[in-house]
Amino acid sequence: MRNKDTCGLAAEAAAIIAEGVPDWSEARRKLAEEYEITSGAQLPDDDAIESALREHYAIFDPNGHAERLLELRKAALIVMREVSDCKPLLLCGVLNGCADKYSDIYIAVECDDAKSLEIVLIDREIEIEVFPNERPGKNEPVEEIVFEAPVIRGGYFDRQH
Repeated sequence: MRNKDTCGLAAEAAAIIAEGVPDWSEARRKLAEEYEITSGAQLPDDDAIESALREHYAIFDPNGHAERLLELRKAALIVMREVSDCKPLLLCGVLNGCADKYSDIYIAVECDDAKSLEIVLIDREIEIEVFPNERPGKNEPVEEIVFEAPVIRGGYFDRQH
């Protein structure tokens, strides 16, 4: 293995992600290949990559990143208001500030019956897909409901279309 410290690897992973490889596992795979790393323990963890990604955007694209992040948070707020009865909780990159234009918005909700939430979304004419998501330590898979987030008129994502 060529020598590279964890902070340096995290910074390189952040650069790979910022350049358009949104899958963090793929970024780690590229690092492992480039530096001939054979153990996953030698690669940066999610916390190190998140920190390096925030630093990367602060240095290389502070205004653009701030605009995209704000728009993702506004879209999340719209969705959270729609499902406010289910106690929505914003998670991952949109919450912690390392999300970018490739990031998904993750919102956890509490509901006794996922089907009732699905029906509410369908009644509002929101196209959804439902996937079972296996969680370590859970007896049953958790359902993930996936749909397109609203685009803010005149915002970054609207201008990109």
